[in-house]
Amino acid sequence: MSVEVSVLDPAALTEEDVDRYHALVTSAAAVDRPENPPLTRAWTHSWLTTPDTADRTTLYWSARLGGSIAGVGKLVLPGHENGRSAEVDLRVGPEQRRRGVARALLAAMAPAAQEHDRVTLFSWIVADAPPAFLAERLGAEIVHTNHLQVLRLDGGGADRWRTPEPAGYRSVRWIGHVPDDLLELFATAKKAIQDAPLGGTATQIPVWTPERIRAAERDLAARGVERRVVVAVHEATGEIAGLTELQFHPERPRVGIQQDTSVRREHRGHGLGRFVKAEMLGWVTATRDLRPELVMTTTATQNAHMRRINEELGFELARRIQLAEIKTDALRAALG
Repeated sequence: MSVEVSVLDPAALTEEDVDRYHALVTSAAAVDRPENPPLTRAWTHSWLTTPDTADRTTLYWSARLGGSIAGVGKLVLPGHENGRSAEVDLRVGPEQRRRGVARALLAAMAPAAQEHDRVTLFSWIVADAPPAFLAERLGAEIVHTNHLQVLRLDGGGADRWRTPEPAGYRSVRWIGHVPDDLLELFATAKKAIQDAPLGGTATQIPVWTPERIRAAERDLAARGVERRVVVAVHEATGEIAGLTELQFHPERPRVGIQQDTSVRREHRGHGLGRFVKAEMLGWVTATRDLRPELVMTTTATQNAHMRRINEELGFELARRIQLAEIKTDALRAALG
């Protein structure tokens, strides 16, 4: 039985289509990511209809076996410094694996990537799982490894996160829009993440500017994502010395997704990374209408310092996630 692949138009999805794709992605997630909270139908709908922005275009393909949905592929085309790369995200039902579904999807996606001048393809995959085995067979290189750490919140009080402010610093926090008077300082502080270990990946960390921050805020607001930010302000200079960001998506409102945590080089050694993360956890657990159940964060395997901070705060290792990369023309050659 041959695999039939076609372009998927998110605008043409019916409610029945979403139901079928939801059944597929949840069955795949149960096998590949069993420790994650169950995916909601709203999550599937959001994943299938990611809106395009000035910094991101998304293309989709559907694969069928015998007329039934067997897999779905998503090709994300980032802009700016990553304008020559594309991210591949494949979901294949467990019962349809080892039947050529993923390869058929990749065979359709690789030419499209080349049409958009993308010379490198990358994908975040679960280590020691079928996607990793396929990546190895196709000749992809594992260029970076993250530890996924999770914190399960049991409803305990926010006092357990209480941490004294480091001498000479104070915390400031907000939801969504960066205050205008802090925007330039926040953009400068976010550049501290540039020295995070990334292995040999071709993928570049965004260089944040005030304009890009405002564009990202508009994108998050349009998707109903709540972003909370805690920063440590240096009293003597007024500059933002450290920061942490946490997102809550409407399709999984009880799950906090950790974004950047970084400290400017000249302010390291004062415990600011642990301080801002503890402040964030105390804040969200004390927010009655939020009631978070789980916080998820990924940290580079090489970043032992941040992994240790997470462990001290109660995070536990869930799994390793690897970044696989391959040149687009090399993938096409491997697929034959």
